[in-house]
Amino acid sequence: MIGKLRGFSNSKLAGVLVGIIIIPFVFWGMGSVFSGGNTNNVAKINNEAISSKDFVNFINESRLTNDIIKANLDNNIIEQILSELISEKLIEMEIKELNLSLSEKALANKIRSNSILLDENNKFSRVKYEKFLLENNLTASSFENSLKNQELKKNLFKYVSGGIKSPYFLKNKIFINENKKIDIEFLDLDLVHDKNVTNSEIDDFIKNNQDILKMDFIDFSYAKITPKSLIEIDEFNDEFFKKIDEIENSILNGSGIKEINEVYNLKPNKIKNFIINDNSDETLQEIYSKRNEDKIQLIDKNDYYLIFEISNLKKKIPNFNDPYFLESLKKT
Repeated sequence: MIGKLRGFSNSKLAGVLVGIIIIPFVFWGMGSVFSGGNTNNVAKINNEAISSKDFVNFINESRLTNDIIKANLDNNIIEQILSELISEKLIEMEIKELNLSLSEKALANKIRSNSILLDENNKFSRVKYEKFLLENNLTASSFENSLKNQELKKNLFKYVSGGIKSPYFLKNKIFINENKKIDIEFLDLDLVHDKNVTNSEIDDFIKNNQDILKMDFIDFSYAKITPKSLIEIDEFNDEFFKKIDEIENSILNGSGIKEINEVYNLKPNKIKNFIINDNSDETLQEIYSKRNEDKIQLIDKNDYYLIFEISNLKKKIPNFNDPYFLESLKKT
């Protein structure tokens, strides 16, 4: 049912979840709310949140006055600005994912070759540069950061629409991927096929391969959140989703499952020294598979929400007498 109510989350921008759009009060002299540590989020792209402070900073950088914003509230100016911020954030994330960069030397060359900063001899003029910054009410760092971001965007768009002639960094990336070398460890199965393994051989193998035999053991707490457990009714209504959003914001603001439980009485289960095996519950298997990701997560499971927090992860050799461990060892 949750999947139907929130089906929009399955698109390419599922990632993009608009949390709080009611921001206009900021423009009536309440901007100080954000300077006091309030980090409510206005949008979320995948696992990366855009805070209300980011939103206000973006508006300030756009140089839109309060009067302009107030006059256009009925024209959806807040939504338009938020859409622009999300677009900028998506581009920034793509640039980061592709590892695009611009060296300080390349940036300096861009500035020195700008025609409006050249003197009558077509040479870079420091005086003109300083005058340009003063006339446009800019600092050197803000101008250079803006220019750098513009160049990175150009490189990204070249990557997306390279056309017939692919840009160098794209060809270089493909070349590296096609010519990279990898180290592979393998086991000759002819040496062990249909061979009976004695306990003594197992003991020797364990003794000589302790590092590679170590496995991840985790301590964690988890709870399944349903309307019944959260708001004491069986209906997925606005109140339920509001509390889910509150829990998600608490996680983004650094709260742990213990603090969240004190507010919402989730009654989490606690498990210590857990290691996955063939008989593990599906929920526990999923938590174990995400042990190297964020320590605390909230996952939409359609019929309920799963919240869990991994408090400890350690590597050690399982109990040698554990039937599951011995059987796995024999299979290898």
